[in-house]
Amino acid sequence: MFHLDEQYRSREVLIQRLILFALGLAMVIIYFRQILDFFAHILGICTPFIVGGFLGYVLNVLATSLMGWGQRLFHMRENRFTKFLCNCLAILTLVLLLFVFLFVLFPRIADSLRSVMTDLPGSLYSFWMWLLHITERIPAVHDWLARLDFSVDSITRALEEFLSWLNADAQTSLMSSVYNVLSSAFSWAFNCMMSVMFAIILLFNKQRVVHEGRSLLQAYMPERFYNRSMHILKLIDNTFTGYIGGSCLECLILGTLVGILSAVFGLPYALLAGLVVGIGALVPMFGALAAAILVSLFMALESPVNGLYFMILFLCIQQVEGNFIYPHVMGKTVGLPPFFVMIAITIGANAAGILGMIVFIPITSCVYQIIREDTSARLAVRKRRKQADALTAQSSAGRGSAANRRDPASDSKETSHV
Repeated sequence: MFHLDEQYRSREVLIQRLILFALGLAMVIIYFRQILDFFAHILGICTPFIVGGFLGYVLNVLATSLMGWGQRLFHMRENRFTKFLCNCLAILTLVLLLFVFLFVLFPRIADSLRSVMTDLPGSLYSFWMWLLHITERIPAVHDWLARLDFSVDSITRALEEFLSWLNADAQTSLMSSVYNVLSSAFSWAFNCMMSVMFAIILLFNKQRVVHEGRSLLQAYMPERFYNRSMHILKLIDNTFTGYIGGSCLECLILGTLVGILSAVFGLPYALLAGLVVGIGALVPMFGALAAAILVSLFMALESPVNGLYFMILFLCIQQVEGNFIYPHVMGKTVGLPPFFVMIAITIGANAAGILGMIVFIPITSCVYQIIREDTSARLAVRKRRKQADALTAQSSAGRGSAANRRDPASDSKETSHV
């Protein structure tokens, strides 16, 4: 039988692997669109489970927080009954929040939006007159504004035409695709139901899921990779838990303060302002400020002074909240420098919009902490090697100097012997 030398055999294996890699890369390039469609189809099938997993994780964060509060306030012991009770309370809390939003806040928000749309023509006309007054010393801008038709009747007519166009377009699309609308609504309702059921199942069976996941990783991974993977998963869990809980609590506090103080100072649309600022605060760094600017513009349409007062009030609230409340609520849950926060927000916004801006912060924090730990470990190993090399060189130099220093008595004996 014909045998190849070891060097030719290894070269033949390398050539075979290169050929297989080139063929695989060519197939991926040729069928790239089909591969993307396949993964998109798989992702669409798994969407209810992904949403349910995220919802179950949020419910678990809430249940863990309730357990911690119960241990601190009522000295509860962690057992099966208390865990079951905290899980039920977490679900009831989420249902209660949804009920309050749909049946308490939503009607008031709808009234506020209806009031905004009703007062919008007069507010725009008043704002236009105010701009004409302050631009009297700038003839070019004043003449351009004067040529605009900003009367109440023209604004009302334009809004009515726009709304009628929207209604006509919606009716046309609805009449042309009733089956698609009904099927989409049924599919959406079914996916929501599956997501909620999957989240509840995960919440009440989280210990079993975690145990089986650990067993699976331990069975199919080397011990070194298993320990490293468990450390990374624990880091991800701690980061996401702290970020989700802290962000939601911070948004609730900021939105409540804005809504209550706006109502106390008699500013219009106080409830809408608190809700918009609270939701905007979910976007890190500049989300709350952007929401406050939007609310102040709505208020400025009615009265420019109210818009200015609201911005002053918001800046005061944000200073108090940022200096006294935020450090105690968030602490060091994210641990990202502002430079990396900006990078995460930019990448997240380009990748997935507002949701990406929210999610990419803890993801970037996890990557940052993992890289920082690995960098510290490598530097520590390099430092120990340098110290060991220095000790080895020092001991070698010591032995050499000891060998060079000879005993005078032995030298005299050698001389007399000669």
